Amino acid sequence: MNFVKKSLKYPQVTLSILALTFLVGVYSLMEMPRREDAKVKVRVGQVIALYPGANALQVEEQVPGNWNSIYSSTRRCARKKRPP
Repeated sequence: MNFVKKSLKYPQVTLSILALTFLVGVYSLMEMPRREDAKVKVRVGQVIALYPGANALQVEEQVPGNWNSIYSSTRRCARKKRPP
């Protein structure tokens, strides 16, 4: 016999499994954390290059462009508190 025939032959077992699945689902929903988004630490750095008298293109050409390799070579950057 296949699953459908057995479930029709024994409806009490089928309804019990369905009710148990429903109750476990309701319990899981009640115990689930309410946060929509996971906590993710976003690490952001800001590079400030002072170059008086230069336009944006000159600054972009003069300041090294590969900041990922520079940042990854340092273990930890100095943290500054943001102004409120």
